[in-house]
Amino acid sequence: HYYWSWAYNHIGYDIYHEGVAILSKQPIHVSDILVSAMDDETDYHTRRSLVAKTKLDGKEVAVVNVHLSWFDKGFLGEWEKLEKELLTLNCPLLLMGDFNNPTNQEGYQVIMGSPLNLQDSHKVADHVFGDHSIVADIDGWEDNK
Repeated sequence: HYYWSWAYNHIGYDIYHEGVAILSKQPIHVSDILVSAMDDETDYHTRRSLVAKTKLDGKEVAVVNVHLSWFDKGFLGEWEKLEKELLTLNCPLLLMGDFNNPTNQEGYQVIMGSPLNLQDSHKVADHVFGDHSIVADIDGWEDNK
């Protein structure tokens, strides 16, 4: 048995219903956060983050899935709204998703400098390989190596 939820963001490329989801083996209590200035499913600028509270080893945690805009396309406002909401959670936080901000660039530095005191699991893992999870040319990552 699995528990899941999905937060609908927008229609992408005029055909895809894009959103963020969380799938869990433990029961979850979910909410979504509108992080974009736009709230129109026909506008690809509309962005929501999904928050799922659950228990791991008897302790409450919050799991958050995001799909944020590029740094120069609205990221700072979205991050500010998201960070404000996440700071109200009184439990450990697992933040994941598509940040659209490559490692060590401006948006990444904003996230890592957050009062949320986040760690980059890719950087602190015992075994690290690769630089990113995009291995082919996709929109926004053309000529990716």
